[in-house]
Amino acid sequence: QEHVTARDMARMRARNHPHTNFLHDISQFYMQFHRDTVRQEGIFMHDPAALLLAFRKDLFRCKLGRVRVATEGLCRGQTIMDAGEKLWSFP
Repeated sequence: QEHVTARDMARMRARNHPHTNFLHDISQFYMQFHRDTVRQEGIFMHDPAALLLAFRKDLFRCKLGRVRVATEGLCRGQTIMDAGEKLWSFP
């Protein structure tokens, strides 16, 4: 996962392009959430990347697989993907 810092976001905004401005703007809430909850200056770009994928599939390499979300315990909310490449993969 790519970690994007506040400095990266400022550079994105400085490009003054509609797409980078949009990504910058929609990421501000997420940046503040990470500051408030885990004292982290930066975000992982999985949510904005999902939006970008909708418009620019050529920028990504996708894999088909089963995705599960932990609903309880220490890993609650985390996603796990099985792309069928491991010995213990499910049929």
